[in-house]
Amino acid sequence: MKKDGHPDTMQPEKEAEQSPSTRARPKTLGTLGRQLTAEERLAFEQDRERDAAAQRAAMHNWTEEEVLRYVGALKSQAPDQYADYLRQETEQGVIEEGLWLEMRRFASSMFPQVSLIDVTNLLGRVRADTRRSLH
Repeated sequence: MKKDGHPDTMQPEKEAEQSPSTRARPKTLGTLGRQLTAEERLAFEQDRERDAAAQRAAMHNWTEEEVLRYVGALKSQAPDQYADYLRQETEQGVIEEGLWLEMRRFASSMFPQVSLIDVTNLLGRVRADTRRSLH
């Protein structure tokens, strides 16, 4: 109860925070909450690092020529979209979601063999180049 006689609405949350079942427990990996041995943790981390390295290696490495080709195509085939992109980048430094999705669709149609993650990386390169040229 609060001093004013009203029930303390935070009390259940306080009790939950203090409950043994909600206290911080050691992180567990594996089945049935069994803690891993040091060797198992090391092997798990090595597997994760190997998977991340393989994923990075599989990503498309955008050349300057590809970036310029995308920007040139956007300028010529979707001039309103390109103008809106430049306006948002220069005025706000943020690209609105709708325009971002349109630009991503346009890039996906130009480079259908690459993943959406790669297309997002392409757009990141375009934005970085645009910011560099503005300053």
